[in-house]
Amino acid sequence: RLEAISPEAYRLLCRLGCYRYQDVPTVPTEGLLCLLWDAQDIQYRRIIEALRDRSLVEHNKGEYWLHPIIRAEAISRLRDSEDWEAANCKVALFYKNLFDKIITIKDAKIVFEAYYHYITIDDFYSGVELIFYSYVDNASPLHFKERLGFASWMLGLNHEIIYAITIVLDKITNLYFLSELYFYLGYSYYLIGDLKKSINCYKESVKSALKYLSDNPTKDKGNLCFRLKRLQFMSMRNISFCLIDLGESEKARQNIEECLVMFELLIFENEGNFQTHFLGNYLIVSYLKALDGLKTEAFDLAQKVEINLSLGKGTSWIRGYGYFFLGLIYKNLGQTEKSCKMYNMTILYAEENNYIQVQAKSLTGLAELARLQEEFKMAFLYHLESIELLEKIGAKCDLAEAYYQLALTYQAMDEPDQSQEYFAKAIQLYEEMEAPKQVEKVRRSMILPSPPTLPGRQSL
Repeated sequence: RLEAISPEAYRLLCRLGCYRYQDVPTVPTEGLLCLLWDAQDIQYRRIIEALRDRSLVEHNKGEYWLHPIIRAEAISRLRDSEDWEAANCKVALFYKNLFDKIITIKDAKIVFEAYYHYITIDDFYSGVELIFYSYVDNASPLHFKERLGFASWMLGLNHEIIYAITIVLDKITNLYFLSELYFYLGYSYYLIGDLKKSINCYKESVKSALKYLSDNPTKDKGNLCFRLKRLQFMSMRNISFCLIDLGESEKARQNIEECLVMFELLIFENEGNFQTHFLGNYLIVSYLKALDGLKTEAFDLAQKVEINLSLGKGTSWIRGYGYFFLGLIYKNLGQTEKSCKMYNMTILYAEENNYIQVQAKSLTGLAELARLQEEFKMAFLYHLESIELLEKIGAKCDLAEAYYQLALTYQAMDEPDQSQEYFAKAIQLYEEMEAPKQVEKVRRSMILPSPPTLPGRQSL
């Protein structure tokens, strides 16, 4: 009957069926207007009121949604109509253009909606471009909106971005896109502690990049070529971070040496500006040298990174993780005050940018420093806050380290039952990660006496 007496309202009702009403449960008025592409402006209010007056659309304070039964019938009719692709495309564009910067989890969920509307109509390439910047058709990355992949990392939506990528991998044939997707997937697996999968994804990213460059030796020598070589470089560098977290310091050392050779070659070839990425390599080398007892060399490299960060250099990632790793390096060098300062700078940056995971890692670092100075009450506050954040976002590797550090705090307080409980939790997670070197580290700590306190006890 509605189709007969008000065909415009009928079409709008059917088109509203394409909205998912799940993670974003309501649609603002503008979301209805974008579906009225074939109606005149003066008809908009009348068409919407035709649905409201018949209670065919639910509404409250300018937000709209469909009852599940109405939605099921609406989407069924929409799929059988010529409007199916157009409606999903209009909705994807509506969500995509709502804002330029993804700041909150709600913002990210809105962009995920745009992604799934593209995927629904098999427009896979428009969908995956939301995950990363595309350098194919534009000379400047500044012309592109916030990357959904990067925002997901910062906001702790790692499982969401992993699912979004894995469902389209077998649909993508463009090697550039595949290299990007595998890189984002690799880092997402790294953040949740699935390090073996992370390494495999980084290797796939490198393989796709090399294959594209090999197949197109004289093509796209501009930004796309730069981006592919950058992906190759960053993937190899990030494999070193995975190996460090697996406790495989020797393999990490060999891998980063290969990465440094690549870096020098890229600079020699003048293939773009890599200065924002070499800082990550310096961090890895400095950390490994600190572990080897080469304190002077480790300190000199750490100072280079710190100076560059203080000048505002580096990507958003390096500004977040850079200060954290400096805190870790200075702790290993016995420089408690500088370590504490770096961790606190990390937390400040993380709070300003909703960078949940690096905030939690730094809290674990502060807890360790507090324990080493026998400030156990302060250590527990840091431990509990860190573990709460890490459990919330499912960061398995960082959570294992947090449990391990809490176990050491209980051990230092001569509370063996609680200490054994958290040692066991850390071992369980490390075993799930297939990290035998880390399991061995924990088991050694279970039978060792408490470590000595740091000299010059200071308030943290």
